[in-house]
Amino acid sequence: MGPRRLALRRERQYDHRQCFVRRDEEREVEGQCIWRYNPRSKVFEIYAEGGGNTFSLDIDSKGRVFSGTNAGNRGMHYEQGSYGVKGWGKHGPLTNPYAFGYFEHMAHEGDNRRFSQAYAIYEGGLLGSAYEGRIIAPNSLHNLVYVSERIPVGSDFRTKDEANLVTTPDRWFRPVCAGVGPDGGFYMGDWYDTRLSHVSPIDDWDKSNGRIYRIRPASGAPKLKPFDLHKASGDELIGLLSHQNEWFRKQAANEIGWCGMKELLPRLIEMAKNNDEQARARGAVGRRHARWRERRARGGSIVAQRRLCSPLGRAHHRRQGESVG
Repeated sequence: MGPRRLALRRERQYDHRQCFVRRDEEREVEGQCIWRYNPRSKVFEIYAEGGGNTFSLDIDSKGRVFSGTNAGNRGMHYEQGSYGVKGWGKHGPLTNPYAFGYFEHMAHEGDNRRFSQAYAIYEGGLLGSAYEGRIIAPNSLHNLVYVSERIPVGSDFRTKDEANLVTTPDRWFRPVCAGVGPDGGFYMGDWYDTRLSHVSPIDDWDKSNGRIYRIRPASGAPKLKPFDLHKASGDELIGLLSHQNEWFRKQAANEIGWCGMKELLPRLIEMAKNNDEQARARGAVGRRHARWRERRARGGSIVAQRRLCSPLGRAHHRRQGESVG
């Protein structure tokens, strides 16, 4: 689920869709892309075209979109409206004949064995600075879990491997999904099956040994009391917009929107404009979520671009202006 409660998804190279890209425009969509859907306006939008053989999708705390891949690197980064490499022979050229170029996968330094399909950008605040903001990408084919740094290169990124998070000689270890939980732990769904191929149609996959793993500090399990954010007060939700764990930041933003808390609008506007050192130390994420909620509450444009101090904030303002629905 994206920052405006839009459903975001990636399509693999074999997928085909017939959809309404705008309310009055029907288009055949074939091949890889990142798309999003607004359940309120029922508008489907291609966020970025292309993307290799994509798996998984994650949005970091600055609103940037990434996906895993079936290739031997750490996937792709997508700007809204961008064009990426795809299966040209199978799906033909880009839909825009005036797109004079396209993005490749992020350049990668490190292990280039296929494939890092399961994918998450860790921003849970629990595992420490060595993992914060890193790509954590299980490789189910080689029974390990990568940790990779993202390094900005112009409007794109390159990646560099660091020490693996998990390695094992167990050939049954097949982590096929990954994510960050509300406790800040890193979670993996392990298929746990020596077979990982779809070549044979014979149904002899193991169906009894799958499990879920959590990676946490060796010092002990995190202590998280039961909670219900739907019952949280406005003050509590405002505070959670600057929580160290992105899971809480996103959920608090959603609750403010779902509950229509327009009374929080003045405070959200101040958070969006705040440029003092203390607010910067708490991170820009709270301000970004504040801009989402402020725009939703207004039902229109947000704080003027010239009053947003962060280049990423101004970029997000532009993306909101180009959003459908």
